[in-house]
Amino acid sequence: MAVSTLALAGWLAGVSGASAQYRIQTGDVLEIAVAGVPELRQRVPVSVDGEISYPLIGQLKVAGMPLTEARDTLRTILPTRIYQQRTPEGRTVSVQIISEEVTVSIVEYRPIYLRGDVAKPGEQTFRPGLTVRQAIALAGGFDIMRFRMSNPFLEAADLRSEYDSLWLDFAKGQTRIARLQAELDGRTEMPKSVGLEAPIPEKVAEQIAEIEAEQLRVRTGDVSKEKAFLEATKKQAEEQVNLLADRQDKEAEGVEADRREADRVRDLLAKGTVPMMRMTEARRNSLLSATQWLQTTVQRSQSERQVEEIGRQIAKVDDQRRLDILTEVQDVNVKLAATRSRLEAVAEKLLYTGAIKSQLVRGKGEAPDVVLYRKDQDGQSQKLQADESTELQPGDVIDVALPMAPVEAMRAQ
Repeated sequence: MAVSTLALAGWLAGVSGASAQYRIQTGDVLEIAVAGVPELRQRVPVSVDGEISYPLIGQLKVAGMPLTEARDTLRTILPTRIYQQRTPEGRTVSVQIISEEVTVSIVEYRPIYLRGDVAKPGEQTFRPGLTVRQAIALAGGFDIMRFRMSNPFLEAADLRSEYDSLWLDFAKGQTRIARLQAELDGRTEMPKSVGLEAPIPEKVAEQIAEIEAEQLRVRTGDVSKEKAFLEATKKQAEEQVNLLADRQDKEAEGVEADRREADRVRDLLAKGTVPMMRMTEARRNSLLSATQWLQTTVQRSQSERQVEEIGRQIAKVDDQRRLDILTEVQDVNVKLAATRSRLEAVAEKLLYTGAIKSQLVRGKGEAPDVVLYRKDQDGQSQKLQADESTELQPGDVIDVALPMAPVEAMRAQ
């Protein structure tokens, strides 16, 4: 502990020393002035190449120089130049610049940058003496809702409602699977235990089971009624076939009797004992009986085909029902998998929302973790551990991280 304290004290001393010997860098803006010559008061930015542009001198590289060295350089160069100043009367007067009249100051420092758990990360204007705490305040303060979500308390309520709703959907899906399995097994009643995985109230689970049980009874009843109707229709068709068969046999006997009568009349006509009209009547009767027998044969054939078709429909009722149930089982399983995936996602959101709520309730709590990235005199970036009271330098990049409530503790809850 003592070693760490000494190290921190030594580093802070180094920071103070570095502040006294601040070196000009790209992004700084200098103000150069010469007493008595207003035209030579100018603000000049340090370019990307580390140079400034100033009258009587042109381009001068100042990057990396302490401010005192840049001032001495200008005080050395400018007195060697003669400035032609125009008077109000329009005359031109040569002005000899005196070194003591040259002033050089930094009017704008290169900005600092904040990132991490602050409300408005990004570029901030540097001011001498600026501390980490002040920079965080200028950036809008700490941002414990780092994920930019809406009010975590309202968000948690919405997520909890969605979470409970998804569990209800999951319970409905599992109960439906149990009902479909009962249909496949030919049962008319739901199993006593469905084995729900969903953490829902027992009364709600019972209501879901009752609804599915009623649907099972209705569907089973509908199938039974459909099969009973088809069986009754088939029985009627079979009775019609039997009636037509009896009629067909009787009409076949009539056809044979009419044929024999026609043959007898033909013989009598040949002997001249009956008139021609009698022969015509015998032929008409034979043709009529044959036509009636043919019509009955066709009707019987149609009725027999109807019996076969109804038999196929009865067999198809069970096959189609099984196919529909298997398709529905597949659809329900797919929906259950999707619901389970959404449950996991919502549960994860609830976990982190709870962590943010805990952070909000707990307040700021422990001090933030502050890390500075600062370039040294050689332009090399250094990583420095700091705290809220650390003074900043131009160009510093500050990482701010707030401690969060442990996720493991939230999972345990």
